Amino acid sequence: MKTKAEITSESFASDYRSELSECLGTQRSSKSATQSATDLGKRAAERGMPVNKLLSLHFSELEKQWLALPNAGLQPDLSTRKLRKANRFLSNSLAPLEKSTRQELKSLRSELRSTHSQLTKENSRYQDLLKKATRDQERAKLTNRQFLLAQEAERKEISRELHDQVAQILAGINVRLSTLKKASSIDQQSLEKRITKTQLLVEQSVKLIHSYARRLRPAMLDDLGLLPSLRTLIKDVSETVTLDIQLEAFPTIETLDNRSRTVLYRVTQEALTNIVRHANAKNTTVRIHEADGKVHLTISDDGKSFNVGRILTSHTNNRLGLIGMRERVEMLGGSFAIESKAGEGTAIIVEIPTTLDDERTDQ
Repeated sequence: MKTKAEITSESFASDYRSELSECLGTQRSSKSATQSATDLGKRAAERGMPVNKLLSLHFSELEKQWLALPNAGLQPDLSTRKLRKANRFLSNSLAPLEKSTRQELKSLRSELRSTHSQLTKENSRYQDLLKKATRDQERAKLTNRQFLLAQEAERKEISRELHDQVAQILAGINVRLSTLKKASSIDQQSLEKRITKTQLLVEQSVKLIHSYARRLRPAMLDDLGLLPSLRTLIKDVSETVTLDIQLEAFPTIETLDNRSRTVLYRVTQEALTNIVRHANAKNTTVRIHEADGKVHLTISDDGKSFNVGRILTSHTNNRLGLIGMRERVEMLGGSFAIESKAGEGTAIIVEIPTTLDDERTDQ
């Protein structure tokens, strides 16, 4: 059983043969023949018929018409006229196909140009992303190396301080305890003085150990909460330098999850450390409040300003504290910003969500 396309193709071929035969065999007007051939060409264009198929159909029918001519070789004028008619008929039939082909080629060229332009843009975008990824990877490697160096330097400092201070104090306590063993010949008042001095050394070593412990991980943060830990931190800082530190915080801050409270504490700790070391400030405010479903932490001082962009892009250890703060905040899905202006001091601005999704909380 023939398909619809095959039936349509046969119908067109039959019509073409009929029209061509009529054009060659009658005194049909050229205008009528032209219109007939053009209509057939339009039908061929609408069907998407290839030019070579129309040519094959034309010359096949023309061959039949030529062989049907009586004494064709003895009538050169008749043969020439028919060939001219056939050529005009073919030319008019091909015109719509040619026009359709030109339009298709034009459309194809336009699509190719558009595709080429899109590919060029995508390639440029890909190259930019590749360069950015390469830069980020190199920056991450550099930052990681710097963190490792800073971590090792901090461990070395703690080790040296433990050796130079705590170990020496404990050694002094041991010496004093040894002398107390021989205290039988010493009067009571002298013995009490020596015991008092020994107790002071013990208290001093305990304070140092507590200080190092708080630097590593404040137990108070887990046992009592964020606000007591911040107050203790501020008290410790205020005792070492002349710096007025004000704390403003909402009481429900303790309802935050442990990771959020730890990040707020660490950011405040690092910020105060930087203020003491570099800002030469007289006043500092630590403000924590809740708004729009977020916790806002702002640590501002009236000290010296600095070029934020230059510090963050430098390759010195001075930037590691700032980067560490930013990475802690971003791990919670928050934002971290620094504003520093001459004559106005510096402000560290942190925003973190009040609730974390399960994936972040479990990390």
